[in-house]
Amino acid sequence: MCIDLVYDPEQALFTKKYKLMRHYLLLLSVIFCLAAHGQLMTKKFHLNLEGDLGKIDTSTYYGGSLNFEWNILKNVSIQYNFDFLDRNDNIRQIHTPLGIIGGPIWMAASAKSLTDGDSTTTGIGILYGLLVLALPDGVSYHIPVSDRWQISPYANVLGIDFVKNKNDDSESDIKYSCSFGARWMTVFNDHISTSFFIETRKTAGMGWGIGGGFGVGYLFGKSRKY
Repeated sequence: MCIDLVYDPEQALFTKKYKLMRHYLLLLSVIFCLAAHGQLMTKKFHLNLEGDLGKIDTSTYYGGSLNFEWNILKNVSIQYNFDFLDRNDNIRQIHTPLGIIGGPIWMAASAKSLTDGDSTTTGIGILYGLLVLALPDGVSYHIPVSDRWQISPYANVLGIDFVKNKNDDSESDIKYSCSFGARWMTVFNDHISTSFFIETRKTAGMGWGIGGGFGVGYLFGKSRKY
């Protein structure tokens, strides 16, 4: 069997122009995303209330969360998350930033030095404890798609979960947790936001979970210029 391969100059020219056009459009998209100035970038703070559902191991869950973002750099914000999950296997999880626990423990340990008359060590220790208390849950990077729409991938790596198994009478366990995901947000009248997110989350001793949900938020704070 023989197949003749005939060079078609018109087809080759079309293919070349198509590739150039594709690269040109991709470049324009990148430039547009970098040049666009999303609404969250002009506000200092974002408070967001979310509802979500998902699956961890073989269990499904539903829950709610309060998310607070603080815009610290252009396109970058730190975030604090407070979540509640109710699973169908009678396990409940409450999530907070790690500093909520680490900060008070550090300050309490430092306060013991005061009984030894070492006020300097106590003062420094309490200052460090306050810094630990202020540690964020994670960080998010905002990619403006238009003036009122943006995509924000995020990584939360400094979290803990209070885990309560309602199937027994044991005390709640404190476990390390983290989550990674992306949020699509639209802003109305410069202050009100709506969002959709998907994420994967991990709590120590459990499998990776997958979930998503919707949120409504409020943007506020003095406008920032970069």
